[in-house]
Amino acid sequence: DGNGGSAAPAISDDGRYVVFETNATNLAPGDKNGYLRDIFLWDQQSGQLTLVSKSAAGQTANGESYEPVISGNGNTIAYTSNASDIVILEPVFSTQNIYVYDVSSGRTEFITKDFETGKAGSGYSPSISEDGSKIAFCAYTNKLVKNDINNLWDIFLWQRGMPGLKRISM
Repeated sequence: DGNGGSAAPAISDDGRYVVFETNATNLAPGDKNGYLRDIFLWDQQSGQLTLVSKSAAGQTANGESYEPVISGNGNTIAYTSNASDIVILEPVFSTQNIYVYDVSSGRTEFITKDFETGKAGSGYSPSISEDGSKIAFCAYTNKLVKNDINNLWDIFLWQRGMPGLKRISM
C-alpha cells in the first residue's frame, strides 16, 4: 500500500492505463523527494507502476509534479511540475512548467519554453488530445510567444512536430 495519499487520476480510453499524482514515498525505489507529489502510470495489463515525473538521472524529481492527463490511446502523458531536474536547463529555474512524457520511449519533453531563450517560461493545467499530439494549457507569462502584451492569463497550444507554441486566447 502507498504510505501517502493519491489523487487526480486520468484514464486511457480502453482503461488499460491510469495516471495519477501521489504523496506516497514507497511506490518508487529510492524516492528521495519525501512527500512531494510525483506522477505515476499504472498499467492494468502488467500491473506495473512506472514513475513518470522522474529526473533526467532517472530518480524522483526534486520538486512537486501534479495535474496529470493521459491521451485516449494511452501513449502520451502531460503534467505540471515545479521540479528543476526533469530536463537539463541552465540556469536552474523554479516555476511551474508543462512536461510531455512518451510512454513507449520513456522520454520526457519540456514544452513551456521561453520563445527567446528556450528556458523555463511557465505553464499550468494541461489538457491533451485523443492521440496525444496536441496539448493545451494556461500560463500567466509573456515569455512563451512573441507579442503577448495583455498581462493576463492566456491559453496556449503545443503541437508535436511543430516549432514553438501558439497563443489561442486571442
